[in-house]
Amino acid sequence: MSARGNWMHFRLRQAAVRSILVLLLTTPTTPGSAAEAPPACGAGVSLTGRIAGIEVGVGSAVPVLRLSPKMGPLPAGLRLSGLIFPSVAGDADRALLQREGTRLTGLEVTVEIPPGSRFDRHGRLPGMVRLPTGETLQHHLLAAGAALASGENATCWNDFVEAETDARRERHGIWNHSALITAVRETERLQLPDFVLLRGRVASVGKAGRSVYLNLGTDRLSAPTVRLTGKAVDALAARGVDADSFVGHQIEARGWATARRGLLLTLDGDALGLVEVDGK
Repeated sequence: MSARGNWMHFRLRQAAVRSILVLLLTTPTTPGSAAEAPPACGAGVSLTGRIAGIEVGVGSAVPVLRLSPKMGPLPAGLRLSGLIFPSVAGDADRALLQREGTRLTGLEVTVEIPPGSRFDRHGRLPGMVRLPTGETLQHHLLAAGAALASGENATCWNDFVEAETDARRERHGIWNHSALITAVRETERLQLPDFVLLRGRVASVGKAGRSVYLNLGTDRLSAPTVRLTGKAVDALAARGVDADSFVGHQIEARGWATARRGLLLTLDGDALGLVEVDGK
């Protein structure tokens, strides 16, 4: 077969594998199947490959795992689900993340892609990565202080918090930066939009439709605000938390923030990125 024929064969095989993966990710489960049970951290379609490195873009970005050889359905790499590399981290922290990828290069891992996942515009899927020890790569990187939990992976959140808490206590990696946590008085230094880890005391709660607004200051026009969508309010209620109970308490919220007079950080879905931190 000619070189062109080999290339065409490779492309067709790659497209076929990708199509099968999309079908597996989007096929609904039948009643009574095991998939009806609460999902385990990293549950989904499993593939195997070897680590070829970890990359991260400019600014706040999700780290991307490179695999070798390039896996048919994941030629552009895998977005490490539930992680974010914050823009406030320095070059040394970026080097730490990439160094961890280099140290693990060649290691055979299991890639677990959750049902319903979608390719991004770069052709990458989100997923969990299981190391030979059974630990996830995400847990490993969080424990090293090489990344921050984004609050977007509900099934693995408790595992992520455990790893992140250890790194935070020992001031590993990004947790050695005083600028990582943004206080209310420091929000003006931020270049928004950006991923923010915000801490402040709730002065009041406002409501508009199903959304709830936690105002971190007395001036509602300029004070930083955490907006909870209707889904986030429902998720908190399911955990027995009333948004009004945050008044007078110090909170920590993480997520993408925009500039709307003052900083506006919106939490949707499970609202995992919102915690009360009084006394911490």
